[in-house]
Amino acid sequence: MPVYSHSRLACFEQCSLKFKYKYLDKLKAETEQTIEAFLGSRVHEALEKLYQDHKFQKKTTLEEILSYFKSEWDKQCTDEIVIVRKDFSKENYYDMGVRFITEYYNKNTPFNQTKTLGLETLVNIDINNDGKYKLRGYIDRLTCNGDNLFEIHDYKTSAHLPAQDNLDSDRQLALYAIAIKNMYPQAKKINLVWHFLAFNQEMRSSRTDEELEALKKEIVTRIDAIESAKEFEAKESALCNWCEFGPICPRKKHLYAVNALTPEAYKKEDGVRLVNEYYNLNEKKSAAERELSDARTKLFDYAKQQNLENIVGSDVIAKLRIYPNVSFPSRTDLDRGEVEMIIRKAGLWTEFSQLDTFSLSRKMRAGQVDPDIIRKIKPFVTLSETKRVYMNKKSKWD
Repeated sequence: MPVYSHSRLACFEQCSLKFKYKYLDKLKAETEQTIEAFLGSRVHEALEKLYQDHKFQKKTTLEEILSYFKSEWDKQCTDEIVIVRKDFSKENYYDMGVRFITEYYNKNTPFNQTKTLGLETLVNIDINNDGKYKLRGYIDRLTCNGDNLFEIHDYKTSAHLPAQDNLDSDRQLALYAIAIKNMYPQAKKINLVWHFLAFNQEMRSSRTDEELEALKKEIVTRIDAIESAKEFEAKESALCNWCEFGPICPRKKHLYAVNALTPEAYKKEDGVRLVNEYYNLNEKKSAAERELSDARTKLFDYAKQQNLENIVGSDVIAKLRIYPNVSFPSRTDLDRGEVEMIIRKAGLWTEFSQLDTFSLSRKMRAGQVDPDIIRKIKPFVTLSETKRVYMNKKSKWD
């Protein structure tokens, strides 16, 4: 079994096809680094140098660290770096980096709140101490004070500030806390600290021993699901715009191909032409269905006014019938439990309850069902295909 990481687990959860391309097929990335990833790397390097200098009693000034940031930016910035948000330039992102570093420097100087134990520290985690479920990761900065209070620091350059609840359930730094507890048994407490540089905000969390044990069990379950996966389906989300495998992904490759065409060639491309043809026919069908719905409403209104059930036309007779429908509270409705209780007390639960096969199949495809259960169910499962076409407007990123 391979050594896992938070990134590897998150990749499978984000898109199992991307996981396959990256970790199983080991394909070379089809697109270059994004500007967001480039910015994050350069800012991390600058802050690492700042604390490395401080460990050696070198009081690096803000001007010196910004000079280092500019030097590394200029040295490593290339034309191949991808900018997804076309309204912004590399200079905009560089200026953001300068602001991140400046605000962090001014807020945390003189950088002696705690003692730095390690920078970009590699940690290894053996979940069950049996060598089977192994993970590894890198801690941006590990610190400790005189009371054996350890802190795991992580720098974030994203434009999103999460809610505290999200941090209290964050997996990455909690995994690192498991490693630190093993490395430093004397640790009385381990704080998890995030620095959201775009907002000049520091946010904190911690985990109890019980929570860390629960996390271990969750990780084992997730790794088992990944290892037993046989199908790797593409999962679309906003993150697709930053995926390095877009040009070969069946959900995105045509977009990459036609975006490289001239406007005239774009209109003539077979796929574009077929989609446009289908869309136009579907629009006509939708218009006809709306007209049919309006005509149906008018028929029933007329029948009600005239007290009719059959209405004669030129060549046909319209027979209008109204049948009552019975609907019950949905699963999320608070009244659902009351209805179920009445059915149970009446001894009718077995007669009216049924297996939710839709939810079960969805969880099986997502790898969220125990492999042993899947093995037992498989002889009773019939595989088939349902073909549908969904029409969506292109977003501003396409």
